[in-house]
Amino acid sequence: SYQQGFVIDESGTLIDESLWSFSVVEPVFDFIKESLSYNLNYYDIFGHSAGAQFVHRYILFKPFSRVRKAVAANSGWYTVPDTTINYPYGLNGVNYSNINLIHSFGKNLEIHLGLLDNNPNDPSLRKTPEANAQGLHRLDRGRYFMIKSDSIAQSHNNPFNWVKKEVPNVDHDHAGMSVYAADELY
Repeated sequence: SYQQGFVIDESGTLIDESLWSFSVVEPVFDFIKESLSYNLNYYDIFGHSAGAQFVHRYILFKPFSRVRKAVAANSGWYTVPDTTINYPYGLNGVNYSNINLIHSFGKNLEIHLGLLDNNPNDPSLRKTPEANAQGLHRLDRGRYFMIKSDSIAQSHNNPFNWVKKEVPNVDHDHAGMSVYAADELY
């Protein structure tokens, strides 16, 4: 699926990086930049739900991108930057390097969590054992992701620029999260 980046195929085999959905973003930015005579050499990125899954994985897999600020809001589950957990729940099996991890942790990534996005029975919520190990709903999974990511960064003595922001009175609502993200981005 696009939000997992098409990094591996159905058999678990690593796909050539040029075919990843993550590899499309920079060329699209170059096209837009040239078409619109855009002078800045960076962009911001926002995603909600499956889009948030794409955004946080994009930061992990494309740490040298020109993203200035990334906001991932209410992701259903996460790829934790843990090389002992198999992809897509962790980074095992995708030839992930410590250099990428250092640069990913240095990116300006905000994880936005709706405080009311806490329904463990949401029919669109992934309920695999691996996803449930992150928490039983999106709010807990986001908190887990940030705690685990911070712990991994500290264990490697890496700077950690990711932040978690909890949004009051919002559940799994793209409009409510978008308003908050827009205020944060601009």
